[in-house]
Amino acid sequence: MIPLCVPEIRGNEWKYIKDCLDTGWISSVGSYVDRFERMVAEYTRSPESIARLNQFLDKTAPRVRMPE
Repeated sequence: MIPLCVPEIRGNEWKYIKDCLDTGWISSVGSYVDRFERMVAEYTRSPESIARLNQFLDKTAPRVRMPE
């Protein structure tokens, strides 16, 4: 079997995943989505931002790289 993707979970990632599972926020809404949208808006100096799925399919969508 050839794995398509082997997850590498480190740091606080497991805590965040567990929090999403425990609270049922596995969707397009929730505190992490809100936080991500605020971070993107701050990074791009925009008054607001909208997170969405499957951005890679839309070649006209702007690409934003989050700071590490």
